[in-house]
Amino acid sequence: MQESAAISCWGLVATGSWAVSLGSAVINIVLSVILVQVIGLPGGGLGTTIPLSLLSLLYVPFAAIRLVGGRPLGFLREAFLLR
Repeated sequence: MQESAAISCWGLVATGSWAVSLGSAVINIVLSVILVQVIGLPGGGLGTTIPLSLLSLLYVPFAAIRLVGGRPLGFLREAFLLR
């Protein structure tokens, strides 16, 4: 798990997206602290899961498309229509 996270962070830094990685880390910490105070220990898990899920679903695919020079609409068509 830690190796996977380190590789993911290295990839974000290598593509010039260190600000996104840093922003995600800050949101992770702040959200975790708030949710732990509100709902207890499960809040820490949710505070980590929410930013990582959003980053993985919204940012990483489009950063990869940009990196390889693909088209976002083509990617969405391929990913969701399974063509």
